Amino acid sequence: MIKHTMKVVQSDDHTKHRKADEVGDAQVRTLCLVDLENMACGATLDKAKVARLQQQISITVGLGDKDQVTIATGRQDALAAWYGWKGSAQRLMRPGRNGADLALLDTIRDHRKIANRYQRVVIASGDHIFASAVAALKTLGLEVIVVAPPVGLSKQMRLAAGPDLKPLMFSFAHEIHAVYAQLQEIA
Repeated sequence: MIKHTMKVVQSDDHTKHRKADEVGDAQVRTLCLVDLENMACGATLDKAKVARLQQQISITVGLGDKDQVTIATGRQDALAAWYGWKGSAQRLMRPGRNGADLALLDTIRDHRKIANRYQRVVIASGDHIFASAVAALKTLGLEVIVVAPPVGLSKQMRLAAGPDLKPLMFSFAHEIHAVYAQLQEIA
């Protein structure tokens, strides 16, 4: 069964939307950007947590082998992220405040180029810094899915994502952050 999705094609100063099967794409091409530190809710990352996050994000949005994945962290969590994430992924590290966020935003700075290469963009982060990129990519006709961490979803991202917001399972939160383990024991 061929999925009917929209592809943005640039043509003479205006944008045309065509179904992916009309342009010969058998599979929807997805770009997935993962802010690992945000998805870990501030917990220190280790290889096992990164592998679990990868599994949950992949299940949540249905990532395939041909999808492009980019993960980013700051300096402190880089080794755990790089060795914990299995398979093909672009691995970015940028130190400083919002370093991982800015590294990911740099990869999608040219919104039209992203729209020409992909039909779907997944942003795994609840950080407000991505809200304008989500809105801009949606304006170009892309399907943009926001995977929300158990905590830390900003109001701006919630609004930008709209109905395309997919939270990770709460049962996963206790595995990455001790505070949620305590809450689950109480419940």
